[in-house]
Amino acid sequence: TQSIARMDGLVSDALETLAGVMNSSQEDSKDRISASVNVVRLMLQARGTYELSDRIAVLEAEREDEE
Repeated sequence: TQSIARMDGLVSDALETLAGVMNSSQEDSKDRISASVNVVRLMLQARGTYELSDRIAVLEAEREDEE
């Protein structure tokens, strides 16, 4: 549950960043590119957290089966 909460936080951060990029009136493409990179980074972190928690659950289930 801790990793799921962390993933939710990362996804939320990514969506807030994306909303900020879409709502910005600035035409500065450098800022937009930087913000877009941050969104991708946050989404990849969230995906990695999800995959890791999924793998941990599988390993715990395998360990319980062995006992």
